[in-house]
Amino acid sequence: MNPLPLKEIDRILIAAALPMVLIALPFIHVFANNVTNLQLPMEIIFKNFALAIGTLAALSYAVFKLLPTALERAAVLLAIYLIVIGWLQTNFFVGSFGFMTGETPDWSQDAVWQYLQAALLLCIGLLMVFFRDLVLKNALFLVFLLCLSSLVYVPQLLQQSDNIKIKKYALNKEGLYNFSTDKNVVIFILDSAQADVVDSIFKKKPEVAAKFKGFTHFRDALAAFPKTYASIPSILSGDAYDNSQPLHDYLESLYVNNSLPARLTAAGFDSRLSSSSPHAIFAHPLLANNVSDLDGAQRASAEVIAKDSELIANLMLFRLAPHVLKPLVYNQGEFRVSFTRNSLVQPRTICALTDEDRHYSMQRRSYDNLLLDEFSKCAQASLEQPAFRFFHLYAPHAPYQLNEEFQFIGAKPINRHWFTVHTEGVLRVLGDVLQQMEERGILQRSLVIIASDHGEGEYNVGIDYPGDLPERPRNEQKVAPSLVRGGMSLLMVKRPDDEGDLQVSDAPVALTDIPATALDWLGMGNDTEGRSVFSVGENEARSRTHSYYQFSGWNVDYIVPLTPYRVEGFSWFPESWSKAETNLDALISDSFKGQLLTLHRGGTIEDYRHAGWTSAGKVARGLTNEGSSVLLSADGPSLLTVIHSLHRGEDMEVEVWVNDTNRGSWVFGDNDGQRAKSLVIPDSGELNVLFRAKSSNSRKLRFREIRLEPVSNYRYTPDTDILFTDLGDSNRYRTYGWSRTEFWGTSSIGGSSGIFLSLEDASKEMPLQLNMLLSGYVFEEAPEQVVEVLVNGHLLETLSVNKKSKNTYSATIEPSIYRDKNYLDISLRYAAPIRQSLLGVSGDSRLQSVAMEKLSVTEVGLEPRPSSATR
Repeated sequence: MNPLPLKEIDRILIAAALPMVLIALPFIHVFANNVTNLQLPMEIIFKNFALAIGTLAALSYAVFKLLPTALERAAVLLAIYLIVIGWLQTNFFVGSFGFMTGETPDWSQDAVWQYLQAALLLCIGLLMVFFRDLVLKNALFLVFLLCLSSLVYVPQLLQQSDNIKIKKYALNKEGLYNFSTDKNVVIFILDSAQADVVDSIFKKKPEVAAKFKGFTHFRDALAAFPKTYASIPSILSGDAYDNSQPLHDYLESLYVNNSLPARLTAAGFDSRLSSSSPHAIFAHPLLANNVSDLDGAQRASAEVIAKDSELIANLMLFRLAPHVLKPLVYNQGEFRVSFTRNSLVQPRTICALTDEDRHYSMQRRSYDNLLLDEFSKCAQASLEQPAFRFFHLYAPHAPYQLNEEFQFIGAKPINRHWFTVHTEGVLRVLGDVLQQMEERGILQRSLVIIASDHGEGEYNVGIDYPGDLPERPRNEQKVAPSLVRGGMSLLMVKRPDDEGDLQVSDAPVALTDIPATALDWLGMGNDTEGRSVFSVGENEARSRTHSYYQFSGWNVDYIVPLTPYRVEGFSWFPESWSKAETNLDALISDSFKGQLLTLHRGGTIEDYRHAGWTSAGKVARGLTNEGSSVLLSADGPSLLTVIHSLHRGEDMEVEVWVNDTNRGSWVFGDNDGQRAKSLVIPDSGELNVLFRAKSSNSRKLRFREIRLEPVSNYRYTPDTDILFTDLGDSNRYRTYGWSRTEFWGTSSIGGSSGIFLSLEDASKEMPLQLNMLLSGYVFEEAPEQVVEVLVNGHLLETLSVNKKSKNTYSATIEPSIYRDKNYLDISLRYAAPIRQSLLGVSGDSRLQSVAMEKLSVTEVGLEPRPSSATR
């Protein structure tokens, strides 16, 4: 009996369903789950895929229509099988590979399960062949069912895709090692390299100095700050932070409007930035081309559209491919789909290293080691447009664990000898990088600046005073040597025409002169306060400023205390330094929404009635045994936060009393890594806040800041994802017990962690569901992390986290818990956090329990958004 031909309606609908399942739906899923890695809104990119959808539908219909009946049935059966595979791969067999981080995926992760999935797909194909008549008879119903079920999450995915309008950005490695055949501005930052140490190495090791021919070493270069977080922005802008606005707002405005890379990008430069501490750089497409996102851009160029379309196409192919084929699609990071680019579009150059390419990164794949090997393999002069490149290396920052050849030798004592050895190692390999630049025709067309972000002020590595320095002042020494070391930065500059042996200049320059130096060489107008270093005379009298602060975490709103010093004379001499009269901490009150008290010497607590505190130190005050109090005021429920120094010593509990009512207590754990505590104060009016330690050793508790903020500062809209990655905004809601954000999420630190959400937009009448995407720090020696989840003091769940992989954990919040309070004070308490260093699994000494990637609160009845599984 001859097989019956397909009905026309079956032919049309299956031809339409094929591109829907294989192109349209994967596109929506991939876009929504990778919106923070893309540059353009969906409607702009989708235009490139709409043609493919129409073409595949028309071609499929034509094939079905023109083939003989028997072959048509076989083609339709194949189409249905591809639809089934696409449906499964898009909705179920997704996986979490993390390849957007730049690391090669671990193909062995859940390998057994993935191969079982491949076997299942094969079995489905065999069953469809065996029951082909039944499948073809019900083809329309089957395809309709699969398409309908795939549409369930589309509305939420489309809503999630709109996050491109409010999200942040991430740096990638694309094009990082492509340089211009015309002109380049290249900046290398060697973190913590100290001017006198470099000077000593050059004098004792002439073979190292010989690697820097044509350079001028400006020995008297002053850093604006002693720490990376504030110093890098000052280097890239010529401006220095002063607490007049929140740090995050300042960085965004500074980088986008006034930075050197933003200005060069606007002038047509191909600008790309890379840092061992990416949170120290503000990633934004207006200042760098290797940025993954663009804030709601409507000014789409051919380059941006092509780049995003290619990325989406490769991610779609990766998602649709069964696990056994994913390594083939990934292609060592180069992927398989490459769109034809016009002359404006630069080639994709994410450098993929083989084992044969690895010299420094075979055993240690740190930022520095990878950069050296990638630079060696991939650096080339291939761009017609001018280029700006910024590389921020970690070395020679402590711990000192590299020898003179930049080989790993293990952690060595923190002293000048090993600091010098470590510094020599990075100078040697940087000299090799310069040689590679010369051999490839890059150096001859480049202004190259080698600097540090600051000197080594944190550790006592001393200062060497050789005999060829300017005459030392005879006035009284006014500041400590540690302060001076923090400002003693490295600065070496070479223009293309500069030749001969390494030169030394003692001109009074500053790292904030770097943008002016680049703009002067390029012949562009200089509107910074700095000057080209080559225009500063050695005997010139020039007043410079260094603002000192102690590191208190990356996630800070203000830098407190921030103390400015004036340097007049050679910066290596403490006698050249004097404290400036400007009070930078006083500027905070103009921008902080609430009350912020600083407790260091000269802090703003003096403006409030207070009692029972120890005398003020450089950064903090201690509690007394009788209790320490301060008089504050509030117009309604407020969040009280204390920023404190790291506590070392016996565990202590501190009660917080407000107007003679005990409002809660905090536990300060011995060396738990925490720097903040918080709790809710429901009272209004004048508040006498008393801190009383249940210990006679309370003076060891050192408070740096006291903050009282209205809960409205933490406003949260239900059904909104809070991302704890470095692309997210979790800093708005985290209160205590978290480490700094990283590309994969945020680690808990200490015995508990807090999140605070103000629910002004919630209905108050229906249950809420707390959803947390997290993983556990679990190992063979510690197979489980027990986590108590509390909201507004009520224990919701006790979680058993026993997997390293990310999983979603949920808990229900009844209306009675939050209705009257109008907020969620979320606490995660950890029964047995671990230190990986003590378990011998890594050198990480933080006290950790979980790693959070995403958190949301949804009203029951609304399903939470799908997790980002393909990144």
